[in-house]
Parts: sequence; structure tokens; C-alpha cells
Amino acid sequence: MKKILLIALTLLTFTLSKAQECDTLSYEWETPTPTTTVFNYGSGRLTGVPDPSNSTNPTDAKTIFEGFTSPSPGTTSVGAVLLGLGFLSDANDNLRIDVMVYDDNGSGRPGTQVGGVTGLSPTSLGVVHNFREFWIELPSLPVPTTSRFYIGVVMHPGDASDQLVVQASAKGQGNGDGSNSITTTGFGNEKLLSVYSSDIDLKIIAKLGIVRDPSFSYGSSSYCSNLPDPTPTISGDAGGTFTSSPSGLSINSSTGKIDLSASSGGTYTVRYTTGGTCSQFKTQSVAIVDDQPTITCPANQTIDFNASCQYTLPDYRSLAIASDNCSTPTITQSPAPGSVLSATQVVTLTANDGDGNIKTCTFSVTPADNTKPTITCPADQNVSFDTSCEYTLLDYTTMATAADNCGTATITQSPAVGTVITASQVITLTATDGNGNTETCTFNVIPAD
Repeated sequence: MKKILLIALTLLTFTLSKAQECDTLSYEWETPTPTTTVFNYGSGRLTGVPDPSNSTNPTDAKTIFEGFTSPSPGTTSVGAVLLGLGFLSDANDNLRIDVMVYDDNGSGRPGTQVGGVTGLSPTSLGVVHNFREFWIELPSLPVPTTSRFYIGVVMHPGDASDQLVVQASAKGQGNGDGSNSITTTGFGNEKLLSVYSSDIDLKIIAKLGIVRDPSFSYGSSSYCSNLPDPTPTISGDAGGTFTSSPSGLSINSSTGKIDLSASSGGTYTVRYTTGGTCSQFKTQSVAIVDDQPTITCPANQTIDFNASCQYTLPDYRSLAIASDNCSTPTITQSPAPGSVLSATQVVTLTANDGDGNIKTCTFSVTPADNTKPTITCPADQNVSFDTSCEYTLLDYTTMATAADNCGTATITQSPAVGTVITASQVITLTATDGNGNTETCTFNVIPAD
């Protein structure tokens, strides 16, 4: 009874985990969660080279296999393989690897070679000491014809010092299906579980179906809304679909061309999804710049009134500092240059980028009366001494003529009215406009006996 139950559970597990078209067969590696371990075997590496314990010559090829189950033998292709590779030592770059697909030989071991790629340089791939992942595409799309199939990494050392290891899980972390093995010139193909008592898994992961390439790129990651509409370059497989998020980007779903003038400013994620049954996608961030320009006004300004107590507003636009991330903004002034004013005025400068974005700043223009009043004194005055041979000065301010551009000037006299003189006296009349501006004139008062 226990035996029957065990068989039923095994069949159930197989049914639930059966691969589908376009699947990435990562179950062999991810279940259970692996802890990476490098297995030394003698003076070599169990899942890599060198392996002097198992090879006849140092430059003999060695193959490391992982087994998989095809959902549709004879129909489903293998489009790519994900490899975990590391511990590379190949100073003269003469180590090469093949990534091949094999049918089962009927005895649970790799048999007929179906296809793959050959002559790959680990150095060119970018393999280093630490383990890294590498997707290897199989352009020939080999199709296993047996339910159980294998992917092998064939290592061809160029010399005895070459080293390369396929990533493996710790002993006891394999799923126990005995699907991995190695083939060496010393002992042929050996299952790791049965020969080495190493229940491990290898980071050799099959990607079923046709692997689509969704590679694309725009010429820039940022565009101003007034530039020509950009169209991306599709370096991968054509015929896919472009989408974007969030909303606000006007994009052609077939070509990826962006209508900048119809798009709102912001940062968007553009996604290109390939067609076909095993679609893939890639994304690129694209920013549409539609920002306001910047403008800095000059400091507050002062200006002199003219003779009519007015001033003509200058053109202050050249004193402003304006910029825009997409164009040279146009600056306008209000009130306009040439306006005739008679009081303090707030001036507004506006920067316009030509795309409907504006920014303003303000400053004050304060007029000042720096014009002296005018004054005309009377002619010299001939007067007579009194009986005491003295003369008392009169108020001569009324005899002067004074004017000011911004009001009525006040006239004062020196010496003051009522001053007693006994000889000729120079009289100074001063016109003051109330803004600190003065003007004087003089005449003589000449007493006689």
C-alpha cells in the first residue's frame, strides 16, 4: 500500500511540474533553493576543468550535463540556455566552450547531439572569477526528439592551466532525479548522483521555444517637446508592440515613434514586447521635458525725473537672466519700454519658451527728483539810510522768480528780513524744491545817505 501511494505522489508531482511551451526550466536549479558550492575532485574541479583525475590529457574535452523534460518531443525547440559560470583562468584566451542539446540515449544518459552553438570564448562572454549568469542563444533552435533531453556545456581547454567551473548547488540540495552527469575521456559518461554520491544540481537552465530579442533603444533618454519626434531603433526582432506608462505619452504602437507635441511633460517607461508565442519585452525610460523657463530680474532701479516731472521707462530686458532647457526664451516687458510715467512702477519681465510655458519676475523702478529748481533774483536795489544811517532789509523773496519741475519752489532769503545793515549787502535768495534740491541767486542792496 505504501508503495502504491508513493507512485501516485510521484506521478502527481510530474503532472504539476510539467513544462510548457516558452517555459524557462529553472526547476532543476531552484528546487530546493541552492547554495553555490565548488566541488574539488582530486586536483581538479568536478563540474569544470581542469579535471586530471578523469581526463587522459590536460587538453581533453569535458562535458557537464543537466537533464530536462520536453513538453512536446519533436516539436518544442530550445531557444536559449542560462549558464552559471565562474572561476575563469585563461590568460591566453584559448579555452572554448560549446553549448549543445542532446536526446536521451534510452538509458537515462545523453545520446544523439541535436544542435547548439560552438566555439564560445568565456573571456569574451565576460566570465570572471565570481559566478555570473550568461544567456546563450541557440539560433538553430534545436528540437529534442525524446521526452528526456540534456543540455551539455562542452569545455575545450587550450592548455593545462585553463580553469572554468559550472555553478553547482551544495551536496544534498539536488532534487534526486539523477539528471546531471559528466563525460570525460577517462571514464566516459557518469551520473553524478550514482557515481559520486553527489545529489546536486547544476545552473544549466533551458529556455524553451523561439527566444525573441526585444532589444530597442531611443537616441536619448530625454527629449524637449519642440524637437523632431524620435523613433527608436529596433535592434532585436521587429514586429512587436510598443506601450508606455503612465498615461500622457503619445506613442505609435508599431514603430515606437513619440509625438512630442502631443505628449505631456514627464518621465515614462516605454515597453517593447516582441510578437510570437514566446514573447519577450524590454523597457527604456524616456523623459519629455516641458518645464517652465527660468528668469531672474535685475535689482530695483532708480531713475531721474525729467523737466516735466516724468520719466520714460527704459528697456530692462537685457538686464534679465533667462534660460530654458529646450530653447532660448523670449523676454517681454510690462509696462513696455518707452512708457511715460510719473511715479514708482512695478515692472514685470516675462520669459516665454515658445511652447506655452512662461515664467515672470518683477522689480521696482523708483523715480527721483534730482533737478534743481530755477530762480531769478531782482536787480540790485538802491535804498536810503534812515536817520540813524542804517537800513533795515526788506523781504525780497517776492521779487524773485522761481520754478521747479515737480512742484512749487520755496524761496528763502539771507540775510533775513529785518536785518539792519550799515553798508552795501549781498543778498542771497535760495529756491528749495522739497526734494533736497536747491538753487541760489544774488543781488546787492546798496544804501545811500
